[in-house]
Amino acid sequence: MSAAPKPPPLPTRTPSTLSIPPAIPVEQALDNLNAAAEELSQTQDHVTFSTILDLHTSTAYNRYSFADQNKLLQGLEVLFEKNSELASDIAWDAIPILLKFAARPVGRDSPDAEDQKAVAVRADLLLDQCANNGNSKEVFLVVTGKIKNLDFRKVPEEEDSDSEDNEGEDDEDFAPKQKVSPTALSTAKILLRLLVQVQKRLKMKTPSRFLATSLMSLLSMITKASKSLPLTPLCDILDQIIEFVAPLAPAKSDTDVDVPIQVKLIQAFITHGVESFLTLPKDDATMMEWASAWNKKVRPEKVVPKTSASHAHTHPQGKGPTNNAQDKLVIGQVMVAFLSLSDSVDMNVESLLQTCLDASLEPEDECVEPEEPGSPTAPTSAEEIPLSYVGSLLLLAAKLNREALKGEDLNSLKLKIFPEHANLTSKYLPEGVEGSVVDALVFIGSWIIRQSNKDGELSQLGNIPSDDDEFFLYIQKYSALSATLPEPDLRGLTYLHATTILHLHPREELRLGFIKDTLEHCPFEALKAAIIGYLKDEILAAQKGKASGANKESIFLSPLILDTLILNLFPDYEEEFLKRGIRDGWVRFNEAHSTISATANLYYLVWANDDLRNHLSVTRPDWTAEIQRRWVEVIKKSITIFKNAGTGEGTADADLKKEIQDANVDLEMLSYLLDRLDEIRQQKSS
Repeated sequence: MSAAPKPPPLPTRTPSTLSIPPAIPVEQALDNLNAAAEELSQTQDHVTFSTILDLHTSTAYNRYSFADQNKLLQGLEVLFEKNSELASDIAWDAIPILLKFAARPVGRDSPDAEDQKAVAVRADLLLDQCANNGNSKEVFLVVTGKIKNLDFRKVPEEEDSDSEDNEGEDDEDFAPKQKVSPTALSTAKILLRLLVQVQKRLKMKTPSRFLATSLMSLLSMITKASKSLPLTPLCDILDQIIEFVAPLAPAKSDTDVDVPIQVKLIQAFITHGVESFLTLPKDDATMMEWASAWNKKVRPEKVVPKTSASHAHTHPQGKGPTNNAQDKLVIGQVMVAFLSLSDSVDMNVESLLQTCLDASLEPEDECVEPEEPGSPTAPTSAEEIPLSYVGSLLLLAAKLNREALKGEDLNSLKLKIFPEHANLTSKYLPEGVEGSVVDALVFIGSWIIRQSNKDGELSQLGNIPSDDDEFFLYIQKYSALSATLPEPDLRGLTYLHATTILHLHPREELRLGFIKDTLEHCPFEALKAAIIGYLKDEILAAQKGKASGANKESIFLSPLILDTLILNLFPDYEEEFLKRGIRDGWVRFNEAHSTISATANLYYLVWANDDLRNHLSVTRPDWTAEIQRRWVEVIKKSITIFKNAGTGEGTADADLKKEIQDANVDLEMLSYLLDRLDEIRQQKSS
């Protein structure tokens, strides 16, 4: 099939280099415009009229009162009605001229607020006339170009921001969340309205060419808006964009050869849009909390609270994303709109999963936007159109979560941790990734091991790698994230996922090896504390198994467990706490506090429980004496020194005293626990 003819380029005019002339009365300006329209219409020199119109409207915008601006726009409305051919021919050029009048924010408390509103309304009406009566292809290209190049950042002189639209802007220099231009917000909404109007008028043999231009422009707007706008206006813009795209999805019964390209274009738009929306910078991260929602469904009695395990680790940001209920609501509404749109173009869980499993996350060449619908770079087949792999994963999680929470049967997916989820983990969890991507992977992993939970049992891991290092690498990725993620709820759920998978491994010696390796080499004290908590769970699980009649002996219920871990659980802190300066010693003690407390609690449990005390043989004199010397006494002495420093009896500076005083409750609790440990040890040893 021969290619469609390339549409003619837009008319061009040389921008005026004249300075804005002194303001003339609005009546004279209208007389000049009417005279020019009459004269130039006879010679079809409409481009020259556009230049004259630009000059007069620029003068009006900068120097007229709002009342006179309204008079000028009223006069233009009459002029366009009398000269319909001229109005149609210059519509493409009139749109940028009129946009600045329509998009300018109205000063609510200004004495001429009513005149300002009248100007905006009149300009809006003229813009609608341009979109409905101008050459549809020319207007379409102007509107999509404006959408593509719209800058949401506030500039020093917003009245000049219309010129050239910053077309040479480098997106990499687009600083997130700068001051937002209210004019740009209004402009975005107006342009989207105009795009809806002109899109309906387009007569196309190959709709995909125009659709590609529309969607690429809209994706550019989404990317810039996501980097710059606060959440509420961002969601407003996204809702308006999705509302525009939804009717463009072709009917499923349509057999036109262009339909697969149209469908793939919309699918690509959805995945790229979802990626931009759900991977905002850390300070403004938007998250759907899929893992949390699933956890509440399958473990309602053990919902991870906001102050869960690993709370002792304070993330530098000190906060998690999207804590506000209203924010979560608007984020959810946008995702519902994306999901509905994806349903209309057959993006189901199975196809998205296959896309993610097949994903190659190598850096790709930047997608080149076609200059115009007839450009040779416009896609000619669906295979040429790439989906966003990250967006596909996020959309997969959203759809899977929606269906799983409804209780729909998804067993046909046949997913296992190994190899499928491990495949996704290796692709989507490079160093530095967090937020929604982690949320998606933790949810999918949790769903895999619990989705066939018919009798309260967890499903198996699948084809466990024969190489233990592969298994360790999988666990280590989630373990590290459980100590570093900024959002406490997701930290807890990530830790839960890692320890659940670890516990499901059938070889106890491998689980013990992972615990030992983490305590020896992990740099995060919060994770060490968590892994000690996991060790306690393994010990209690082994005790429960023996009580229920399990035949197999467990190493977690034998002296071997503490013999193997004694140096890791009870390190000698004397050098770190007592032989440094008071400040350095306090800093290190404060870092290790969560690990020390976790160990003390475990040690107390073992001593207090008669069954555990006997099975683990903790009453051996040489063993207890060593722990008392190298661990208990050093920590008790350190607490005394730090408490004295906090009360002014030491040599600590004022800031350090304040820090110690603020931590006094933690010091008292740890001191009390160690005293109780001494008491019960003496009781049970006698």
